[in-house]
Amino acid sequence: MGKNKRILFISKTRQNYTNILRSIFYALVEMDYHVREVDVSVIPRILYNPHNFKGGNGPVNVSYKYIKHQVETFKPHMIMLVAGGLSFSEATSEYLKNKGIKLLGITLSDPDVFPTVKKYASRFNYHTTNSKIAYQRYKKLGLKNTYYMPFGIDSRFFVPTKIEPKYVSDVTVMGHYRPERLALVKELKKRFDTKIYGFGWPYKNVRAVDHPEWLKVVNASKVMIDFPQTGAGYYNVKVRLFEVTATGTFLITKKIKEIGEFFEYGKEIESYENNNELYQKIRYYLDNPKKREEISVNGQKRCALDHTWVQRLRKLFNEIKFI
Repeated sequence: MGKNKRILFISKTRQNYTNILRSIFYALVEMDYHVREVDVSVIPRILYNPHNFKGGNGPVNVSYKYIKHQVETFKPHMIMLVAGGLSFSEATSEYLKNKGIKLLGITLSDPDVFPTVKKYASRFNYHTTNSKIAYQRYKKLGLKNTYYMPFGIDSRFFVPTKIEPKYVSDVTVMGHYRPERLALVKELKKRFDTKIYGFGWPYKNVRAVDHPEWLKVVNASKVMIDFPQTGAGYYNVKVRLFEVTATGTFLITKKIKEIGEFFEYGKEIESYENNNELYQKIRYYLDNPKKREEISVNGQKRCALDHTWVQRLRKLFNEIKFI
């Protein structure tokens, strides 16, 4: 699909704990695009961020002088600015567009970051959002360059990982501490053999994990809990949904309509509407491993069939005619 097309991929790849950015990069390579990476996290002073935007908010402008050589020698057909609020200044954006280079901005933290991203999304030829809620809001503002692109997964997650005893647990909670999560996690620890991974939890020896250790943790878990609520209080389809199902691990999540558009509840993943139902379902599936395995396999097959980054990007590039 991507033969003879060159993409300059700008992101904070090495600071990306969830590895979403690396997954997108691998998908582009898998699609036969010629991709050159610019990791802004290792280039001093490349970013202009006087307002100290964080967490996907922006604009965090990439200074053109630091990538000028890349543009002039690599001659990209497209420049992708991926997550982190990354953008170019208005003047640089117009300059690059006038050179015939397509600018694609990828937002991965909507709807939480919509209030800031809406102010600079028009700088790109094309812009994507991970959120249906935000997508409708961009459209209401007349931003016709915005496309809905949900999260996906790359092929690394489908490769079986040897289970190591130290990671084995009945229930795994993977996510950073938030006050509203604490009561639920306390109860899970009382009722089940539960392991917790993430920043900020008020427990000793709890830490966040990155790849490849992340895969070891997930593969050794019998039940993974998904928290679909964002930091700003929205319920949203998160990347964890696809990461876990791709490994063939059983996942249970708070029941929301949008998740049901990606996986069938009770067949490919499981859901709960209140905490008591969650405890009951965890016990049921721990006591019925064959049923748990059946759902896990179905979820993995669905993920491979419909939810890879290659499929997401192919759909987007067909829509914008970048083929």
